[in-house]
Amino acid sequence: MITGNSVPHSGGSDLKLNLRIHDDDIIIGTWAEKTSKELHYHGSINLIIEASGTLLQDKWLGFDRRRTINAGPWTFTFQERDLSDQAKQKYAIL
Repeated sequence: MITGNSVPHSGGSDLKLNLRIHDDDIIIGTWAEKTSKELHYHGSINLIIEASGTLLQDKWLGFDRRRTINAGPWTFTFQERDLSDQAKQKYAIL
């Protein structure tokens, strides 16, 4: 299981990911977001691991405020291995 959390920022939203690798080059899982307005969204995500191993991309699926199902692209690009607070601060939106 791979878990991920967004880097805190002044907007106040929070994103959590629960993922697992499937068939060596596919990642499947779920996402949940709490927005700055305390709205909660969740859904599923499917990603393809590119050959370089530094790019994950494909689609998310989830509900909007009207409970309509939406989908869209999602891309994750590897930045660095350092997980220190100093490294995380480089990516925080203040």
